Amino acid sequence: FKSRSDYTPLMAAAWNGRADVIAAMLAAGGNPSLRDAAGHSTLWHARKDPAIVDLLFEKDADISTPDTCGRSLPQYLKSYAEDDVIARLETRLRRREEEMKQWFALGCPVPRKKLQGLPRLVLKRLPPP
Repeated sequence: FKSRSDYTPLMAAAWNGRADVIAAMLAAGGNPSLRDAAGHSTLWHARKDPAIVDLLFEKDADISTPDTCGRSLPQYLKSYAEDDVIARLETRLRRREEEMKQWFALGCPVPRKKLQGLPRLVLKRLPPP
C-alpha cells in the first residue's frame, strides 16, 4: 500500500517513532527500501530514532540511493550537521562491510541484497569475488 505521494505505512510508523509497529511490518515482509515521491526511503523518515534505524539496517535498508534532489542520506545528514545520526550510520556500515569481507574470505557468493545498501566507496574497498 502507498499513498498518492508514495508514502507507505512503514514510513508513517517510522516518522511516528513506532519501533513495535515497524518490527511487526518487517516481520510480515515490509520493504524498507521503497521510496516516496521525494525519493526518501523509510530510513530517511526514521533517522532520528536509533532503535528504528537499527531495525531497518537489520533488513538491509538502502542508504546510498539519492533522493529526487540527488542527495544520499549521509549527504543530507551532513548538510544538517546531524553528527550523532551520521556516527550511528557509519558504525552500521563498517559492520556491514566487515560482514561482506568475511563472505569474500570464505569464498561464498554474497547475496545481492547485502550489497544493495552499501555506498560505492565501500564496494570499491571490498576484494573482488
